Amino acid sequence: KKPVIERFITVAGGGLSKSKNVLVRIGTPIKEVLDYCGVSASGVGKVIIGGPMMGIAIHTSDMPVTKETTGIFVQNESEVVEFPSGVCIKCGLCIDICPMKLMPFLISGFSEAGEYAMAEKNDIHGCNECGCCSYVCPVLIPMVHWIKFGKSEIRAQRSSE
Repeated sequence: KKPVIERFITVAGGGLSKSKNVLVRIGTPIKEVLDYCGVSASGVGKVIIGGPMMGIAIHTSDMPVTKETTGIFVQNESEVVEFPSGVCIKCGLCIDICPMKLMPFLISGFSEAGEYAMAEKNDIHGCNECGCCSYVCPVLIPMVHWIKFGKSEIRAQRSSE
C-alpha cells in the first residue's frame, strides 16, 4: 500500500468556462488549483469545497487540498444566493424531506439562538448534514449552516471542559 499523496478532484461551477477533473497533490493550495483551471479571482463570487449541496464555503483560497477534498465548486457573482433573514413559517417541508426523520427547523433554531443543550435534546448529532432541509426551505433559512455551527460549538464547549 502507498500513502495518499494526491487525488483526483472535480472543479466545476459557473465561475469557470469548463469543468475539469484534475489530479492534485495533497497540500496544494486551492488558489493554485483554481489558477490551473483558469479561474480568475475577479469574477468569483464564492468557492465551495465539496459540492453545491453538502459543500462548505471557504473564505480564503489559501486553504490546502486534503485527502477528503472531492471537488471545488466555483460560483460566479450572479450565482451567489444571499440568504435573507427569513422567519420560519412552520411549513414542515424540512421535516418531510429529512432522511434522518429529524425536525431541522427546530434544531437549527436552537443552534442559532445558542441553545445547544436543547439542540442536543432534539438530536443535532443525528443530522447527516445532507442539506435537503435548506434546499426545500421556502424562506431560505440556512438550516444546515446553523446545524453545522451548533455541532462545532458543542465540540468546542466539550473540549474546553
